[in-house]
Amino acid sequence: ALEGVTVDSTIFRPATFIQLSIDHLTEALWLGCLLVVMVLALFLGDWRTTLISVVAIPLSLAVALLLLRWRGETINTMILAGLIIALGEVVDDAIIDVENVLRRLRQNAALAQPRSRFAVVLGASLEVRSAVVYASVIIVLVFLPVFFLPGLAGTFFKPLALSYILAISASLGVALTLTPALCLLLLDVRTAGRREMWLTRRLKTSYGRWLPAFARRPGAAVFTLAAAFSLTAWVWHYRLGEEFLPNFKERDFLMHWLEKPNTSVEASRRATQAAAQDLLRVPGVRNQGAHIGRAEVADEVVGPDFTELWISIDPKADYETTIARVQAVVDGYPGLIRDLLTFLRERIKEVLTGAGASVVVRVFGPDLE
Repeated sequence: ALEGVTVDSTIFRPATFIQLSIDHLTEALWLGCLLVVMVLALFLGDWRTTLISVVAIPLSLAVALLLLRWRGETINTMILAGLIIALGEVVDDAIIDVENVLRRLRQNAALAQPRSRFAVVLGASLEVRSAVVYASVIIVLVFLPVFFLPGLAGTFFKPLALSYILAISASLGVALTLTPALCLLLLDVRTAGRREMWLTRRLKTSYGRWLPAFARRPGAAVFTLAAAFSLTAWVWHYRLGEEFLPNFKERDFLMHWLEKPNTSVEASRRATQAAAQDLLRVPGVRNQGAHIGRAEVADEVVGPDFTELWISIDPKADYETTIARVQAVVDGYPGLIRDLLTFLRERIKEVLTGAGASVVVRVFGPDLE
């Protein structure tokens, strides 16, 4: 109905970043599972032992997802991140039982009077049961304080901790029930009689050479580990830096532009148009939009000296290079208060720096007296 007006809904759409993030995390989760299967097949060297682990790992993650659904949770980036982090513990729970059962079956096959397969599998599973349970309980206790974090930090990290705890709890349940049953069904004398993979044998041989040296000099071993830990802690504290949020690679940005007080709308418009033309000339910038000042019933108390520009980057462009060029354009206007933030960081910054009261009175202008 509006003649001569073109509506571009792609200039600023935060939902696009959310969908891309979920797609990337889902892809990483599937690739991680595939790599785990390949590594298991390489080290275990038998399709039966590999099959047991392959069944246990996705089943643990599926149980965790069902528990999340039962709690009414939705799949988001933090939930998926917690599942990906828990994948290492899930894999360990799946392997430790199978490896110990296989080792006991090999030892049992060499006895003059072998025991029944049921007794061997039961005994091997009970041997590692306490270690698996204690490790899982300790990890859960480590993550419990996250649920008591106040404010934004608690809201941000609770889904990650919840999905992680549910994943390792489901993995513990699978390791206690399904894994021994699968070992009893699939592992037999023929499986136990096969030699270990050459890579496993070589790693064990190499480890056997180093272990006696550390065992004879426990003080040196402890000193070496303490020095390595101290060096790592130093590098982490002084070199890596600290930041509450990671650098989310959003493709949509906000640039806040604050000129001198009492700047007219026309002056702000000229400066904004010049900046927009410079930004559109940057390779990788798809489009941009801007608004100056505020409307009569707007939610922001700003004057015509305040401009907000939306900058959208092409998904095919190199992210870091394009951001550096955009930042160079922004820095090319001296004498102005300006910043370049992603939408998520801008929203979180407003929450962290905003007032907590229900009614706030702000005084602004050239003469505050």
